[in-house]
Amino acid sequence: MIIKWPRRLLLDKLKRRAKLIYPPTTTPSVIQLTSHTMLKKGPHNILNEAEAMRFIRARTNIPVPDVLDTWAINEDYAYLVMERVEGVPLRDVFQKLSPAQKRTIAHELKAFVDQMRAIVVPQSHNPGTTGIASVKGGTFREDRFDDEYMGPFEDERAYHDWRVSVVQAFYQPTMENQPTMERLKIIRKELQDDHDIVFTHGDLNPGNILIKVLGDGDAHIVAVLDWEMAGWRPAYWEYVKCLHCMGGCDTEWGEFVGMVLQKYEKEKALDDELQQLSGAGW
Repeated sequence: MIIKWPRRLLLDKLKRRAKLIYPPTTTPSVIQLTSHTMLKKGPHNILNEAEAMRFIRARTNIPVPDVLDTWAINEDYAYLVMERVEGVPLRDVFQKLSPAQKRTIAHELKAFVDQMRAIVVPQSHNPGTTGIASVKGGTFREDRFDDEYMGPFEDERAYHDWRVSVVQAFYQPTMENQPTMERLKIIRKELQDDHDIVFTHGDLNPGNILIKVLGDGDAHIVAVLDWEMAGWRPAYWEYVKCLHCMGGCDTEWGEFVGMVLQKYEKEKALDDELQQLSGAGW
């Protein structure tokens, strides 16, 4: 194990060496740095990701890579060095798994989600608040919106007000846009503001779930990755995001998600409509 400061000083050399030794990952921002470590480079939100990973490791038995180091490179970017976990993304093998293997993985993932839902907002996170925020109560990232950094919001009502206002900003107050503006008012009325605010991963797509298939055919989750969008969200948000997964979901994945999460079909339909009206389309 390389201690922090030498690792930082030798990082460029380690990266050049890694490029010669290890195959590229499926995520351009992540490389295998050594036999036991991975390096992720990205916007400063990586620092929030590290906080979320530490937070979850300290409060649950969800398999999350150990954070070994994290630091800002400059005003725009940061590095995260984490433990390397042996496994394959669920996305790569999902269609090959048997129904029994899928049920086992779904059961494990549901147990992990239940642990997240049981976490109480820490007293350090604005005592008594019901706010929607990052793990530490600050600004958070969300790739479903054009404005990827947002919040924090005092409560779900403030979040939904903002969510609809972002879409309204796309439309000039003209006669042609009047039906859309009226529809947005209706959507806002239909958005419920009384969901529980719970700790949420925010990106439980099949590429972020590492599994291992054992010799006897059993399949188990060995790591849950990519916590950069984790934090405090309305209870329905995990379901919406699981069925978003960058447009790469199919019917079988939807059925799998149904074994893991409570369904929020109305909330998903309303959010999908907001996406369509904003021009995002997914």
